[in-house]
Amino acid sequence: MDCIGGFLCPDAYNLAKPVGIIENKKMILDAHGLLKPDQMEVNGIDCRLLSVFCTSLSDEYEGFIVVYDYEKFCADPELMEAIIWHEIGHLINPVNLDSVDIDAEIACDKMAYDNAGVNGIVTLLNKTIELGKQLGNTLLIEISNKRLSAILNL
Repeated sequence: MDCIGGFLCPDAYNLAKPVGIIENKKMILDAHGLLKPDQMEVNGIDCRLLSVFCTSLSDEYEGFIVVYDYEKFCADPELMEAIIWHEIGHLINPVNLDSVDIDAEIACDKMAYDNAGVNGIVTLLNKTIELGKQLGNTLLIEISNKRLSAILNL
């Protein structure tokens, strides 16, 4: 497996230990129920929206943010920072891949809002709502609208 990525500086992100950012296309496809990469193009999915936070089994790291395409993930610094801070929020507000916890997601969004600013998290949530519409996923639209409303009412 080719591995592209980097590490977040613990001091810059108020972490006890580093968090890694790694690219792993297969894991992201599996985590989001996609069988082939071309499903993203056909469905108009922005791969930057498909990130996952994984806890670390090593004592050296807090965890890892897994992204589909590291280069694209880094292309928009404002959106990237919002995603990073949201994912770091999952250290305190963990959510299993196969479950929905709106309160945990809102808490993570608030962490992104507080640390990366309003523009990045609002962009992320608007893109997620757009994705839900493209996929005809009413649950994703509903949850994302609740999250956006919570952020806009801070």
